[in-house]
Amino acid sequence: MAALLLLGLLAAPALALRGAESPWAWNIAVIYKRNNPFSVAAKDAVKANLCARFAISPCEVTPNGKPGDIYLAADLDVHVPHKYFSDVIVWLQLQRSKTVNGGGYDLDVLAAPDLGEGDWPAGKAPSELAVYAGFPTSKNTNRFPAAGVAAARAAPAVAAPETHNTTCGNACDAADSGCAHTCDYLVHTMNLSCAENYAPGQKYEGWCDETCGYGGCEDDAWATSCSYDATCYAPYVNNTGCTGDAQVASMHFHFYYVPNANASLDKVNAFTDAATTELELDALTCPDNNGHEEPHNITCWLVGPGESGPMPAPPQWTPAWTQDHGTSSFDFSTFSLFVVREDLADVLQYVLSNKPADVDFLVHPNTGCSYADHVDWGLHATNGATKYTVANRFGTADEGGWEDETTAPPNDGDSAGWAAANIPEPEECSAVPSANGTAGYAGFEIHFVYDPTPGTPGRSLAADMVETLKETFAAEVASGAVLVASPQLDAYADPTSPFLAAHTNVKLVGGPATLGAVLPWVLGVRASHADFAAHVDVVVAPRGPSSGRDPACGPGDYVGRSLYAGRRWQFNEAMNGAAEAVDAAPAVRAVERPEAPATNAALYLLSAPNNAYQRAALANASAALEALFALESCGVDAPYLEPAGLENRLCALGSNDAPYHDEAEAFLVAYAAYHVPAGRLAEVLSAAMALKAAAGNGIYNVDLLLAPLTGDAKADYGAAALKGGSDWRMNAAALSAPTRQETPTPTQTYLPTRPARPLVITVRSSLIFASLDAAAFNADAAAAAEFARLVARASRDVDARDVSDVRATAWTSDRRRLDRRRLAAAAKVAYAAEVSTFAFGTNAGPEAETAAVLADFEADLAAAVSGGWAALVENVTGDANASAWLAIDAAASLDAVAASYSNFTSPSPSDDDGGAPWDVFYGVTAAVGVVAVAASVATTAWLRRGCAARLKPARRVQPIIPEAKLEGYKPPAWAFD
Repeated sequence: MAALLLLGLLAAPALALRGAESPWAWNIAVIYKRNNPFSVAAKDAVKANLCARFAISPCEVTPNGKPGDIYLAADLDVHVPHKYFSDVIVWLQLQRSKTVNGGGYDLDVLAAPDLGEGDWPAGKAPSELAVYAGFPTSKNTNRFPAAGVAAARAAPAVAAPETHNTTCGNACDAADSGCAHTCDYLVHTMNLSCAENYAPGQKYEGWCDETCGYGGCEDDAWATSCSYDATCYAPYVNNTGCTGDAQVASMHFHFYYVPNANASLDKVNAFTDAATTELELDALTCPDNNGHEEPHNITCWLVGPGESGPMPAPPQWTPAWTQDHGTSSFDFSTFSLFVVREDLADVLQYVLSNKPADVDFLVHPNTGCSYADHVDWGLHATNGATKYTVANRFGTADEGGWEDETTAPPNDGDSAGWAAANIPEPEECSAVPSANGTAGYAGFEIHFVYDPTPGTPGRSLAADMVETLKETFAAEVASGAVLVASPQLDAYADPTSPFLAAHTNVKLVGGPATLGAVLPWVLGVRASHADFAAHVDVVVAPRGPSSGRDPACGPGDYVGRSLYAGRRWQFNEAMNGAAEAVDAAPAVRAVERPEAPATNAALYLLSAPNNAYQRAALANASAALEALFALESCGVDAPYLEPAGLENRLCALGSNDAPYHDEAEAFLVAYAAYHVPAGRLAEVLSAAMALKAAAGNGIYNVDLLLAPLTGDAKADYGAAALKGGSDWRMNAAALSAPTRQETPTPTQTYLPTRPARPLVITVRSSLIFASLDAAAFNADAAAAAEFARLVARASRDVDARDVSDVRATAWTSDRRRLDRRRLAAAAKVAYAAEVSTFAFGTNAGPEAETAAVLADFEADLAAAVSGGWAALVENVTGDANASAWLAIDAAASLDAVAASYSNFTSPSPSDDDGGAPWDVFYGVTAAVGVVAVAASVATTAWLRRGCAARLKPARRVQPIIPEAKLEGYKPPAWAFD
């Protein structure tokens, strides 16, 4: 291990965990798919890189390695002592990405304390003490037993994994290049166009390949380019412009909490108070004044630009709700902790041991690449006792440099572009079956999924469940409506299988009535048998030998359209859909089971509240569902957890874009809810499964929850719920409260959901500077770039790339108020800021959304100007004493919008408004036109900036740009990234 010391990475921990257990050693598993050749190749590449990076010799599994060494405990599990944890985990967080590892495939990471060292904290299960990067895997599948079937079955015919160009880079970044700036500065700060300057055939071809994605570099290089408000340091992460693992000096912990439950807030406050004491944190917070990854030299609570003083208590932590804003990095209420590298292992151990059960977190390295840090390289709490909380993919993409804000980037695994590239399928696979005149899919498969390891409870519990199902539905089994396949104990090693664990498949091919009878029974048994729920998961997919499904639909049926109860499992998308043998004459064994009366259900289509891509998909999917079944309002009041008296009515319960503001709401994300009678479950669920997939709604994957309505909300929305996509945390207090069941009011007016409409708003505004030479400003491209950065740091809706037409003019005024200031040299800098968003809702149109955007823009810039931002203003003007004022007039802006839309009417879902149709064709979204709105901003109010410097504690690092004291100003939530 002496070679490790030469890396210069290993420092003594700065924190002492007072009264805590012994420091943990860790088992870090690089999770790969044994039955996917792409994944295996990537795992082998990471293994070789790992051994070389950390001098692991021999580079093979060493079951009895020394506790103080780094060694391979399995293929591919790494035993990591506490003192080396920070170095290894940061390296693996980056290496899991296909862009970095060179193997052409993303891997996952699952890190858990090694039971060989230290004691488990009281009351904590192993699954609660693990963290993961990538897919929220809950099982270390690397430890599944060896299987012999892989060699006996032919692997699917697939192309060899793509290997990435590991020498890709920016010629301009070389020390002797002669370039005045780095490519990241040229492209992301000065806003120089890649297409016009650095593309093949242009004047500077080859100079900025990595940043722009040319010359064999990844075409998603924007995601791993240094963010416009960050500084990145060489040597960079392989094939990126991000700070390399050896240079990563800090991490961000972002904690997610339930904002509409007082008991949860009390626990959060107690946790932060205890952490401040136990981790010996400074009582004062550290602000992110100069970019989302501003460095500090101690571990400290992190706040937004200009914040100061003691840490505030939730929910005041986010004075404007984080999830209310599209360009926030987060879709949950959050608070943050800045952690220096040498403290990571101790802080992570403390957090896992002491955090409240309903607090989740993301911890990401600060490499300077915002999107990759938040989306690809972060560690999350596992979904054992905590839930998977994704980053806001819309906000992080916007921050990271993705420029097409009405279409999700193809490297986003929930986007239509990702589905088209990775699970291509015939068009009929994504069609809504009910739209073709059928009553839903002709066949379904219910898979019981479990750990195949001999002696584990899942195998026997799944066997008991299957035998009980055979007895309960003996008539259906005898008629062939229900077919039971033999257990597939080594499916995870079978290249023809989509599964990464053992499973037993029950095929439902008897039509809609079969699903309507069997599925509620399965979910009811799962909810009432705790052991079964703990060890066996359920997957439902639209398949079956008599379903008429094209075998080519297989990957999409599992990856895009399947639903699950329990833990969420990943799939092998390279499967080729081989058929499974079906039992002929099963032996029946009875076990205790509940009665299974016909049970109605509540269906929820879900979206992160501020992910505009997913919100648009939710609007499209719900509009299509409502049109397909001609739905009317159920006439009940929210919340809709256990509606009564609806009997056999298929109807719309309602929707809520921001339920987290209401303590009575159980959901914390946007939803559209429907009441589904048992007799129509198959056809409605079929449509919902098709529309939840990006291939079906045309935009983005939508999340889904189906809850049987038994009157027990905690069980119905917990163990008995069938889910699709993210397993979102819910407000447990609302689920446990007495259910409000209102009498239906059939006469209530129902407004159908309309599809989302892309909307691009160009806001024209100006800033007045008291000391600025207009001619010199206009001649300096760097000054214009700094001005764009100023606007971007102030507004939640734009980044520097959205700011254009920047032009300064000399400015004078005869206003008496301004004359008193005796302005010697003033200039007005006019600019245009482009805001890309969507119009949502039952009356989706541009006016309301434009008004909201302008109100946000006005509030953000007014707050920024009045509150300080002295450093950025100084960068623009070159004068530390410069003042700036914002001029804005929302009324005049809306008048301009009204003039632009004098002929606008809100159409029905099938109307056409002149070439930009609203209608959704099932399986394909119609060519929805982007609406362009010009909103001029005029002068009505003058807000003078006032600021005063303040001293900082000696332990706090002096920031690069002076900090300003804000007088009564609280930064918006979007700044907390």
